[in-house]
Amino acid sequence: MTEFEETYYKFFTGLWYLFRYHYDAKTDEQWQELTDKAEKLVEKYGEITRPLVIDTLELIENNHKNSPK
Repeated sequence: MTEFEETYYKFFTGLWYLFRYHYDAKTDEQWQELTDKAEKLVEKYGEITRPLVIDTLELIENNHKNSPK
């Protein structure tokens, strides 16, 4: 695996864990933890990753909006 591939593998793995562990975020504290971790991913892997991170946050948010209350 090249360094380029390894970097993006680690980014997508981090993004998957972000999704997996925060998919059911409901409280303000859970959302704060989620957004803090999301921002750290962007800081670590660069601005080019921001759109994918935002898409993941929107997916989690949509799950919350569409889940039964």
